[in-house]
Amino acid sequence: MAHTTKEYQRAWRTKHQELVRQYSAKYRARHRNELNIRQKNKAKMRRETLAGRARRILAQVKYRATRTKVPYSLTAEWVIQKFEQGHCEVTGLPFILEGNGSGPNRPFMPSLDQKVPGLGYTTENTQIVVWIYNAAKGCWSHDAVMRLAEALTHKS
Repeated sequence: MAHTTKEYQRAWRTKHQELVRQYSAKYRARHRNELNIRQKNKAKMRRETLAGRARRILAQVKYRATRTKVPYSLTAEWVIQKFEQGHCEVTGLPFILEGNGSGPNRPFMPSLDQKVPGLGYTTENTQIVVWIYNAAKGCWSHDAVMRLAEALTHKS
């Protein structure tokens, strides 16, 4: 019976699992620093590039939409295209991707906002905003945030 290379390798690894584990452990021990640097660079790319941030946030939103049973029809291309505009669709503030952490630690990173909460993440109901605006809006409306902003402006 003829096997493809992949089938053969899969069968060999299954048969020799302990040997594969030992080799992998030795490799990781010898190359620990290189692997750590590679992992940190990948994490940085996910955090600090528009495409990386777009894919990460899209995965989070897809999970949230599934969990809350709201419509979801966004694509990575749509989100990346919006992110590439470089600024919040509501405030006009530029996106800032650098820094550590998320949310409160990076208030001007891009965030996906449902224009009308509960109507889902569709191209018609989603806008790209800075995280701080989305946090302030929460489950309320844009008008509620504007009222708050106006009150804060007049208070100072």
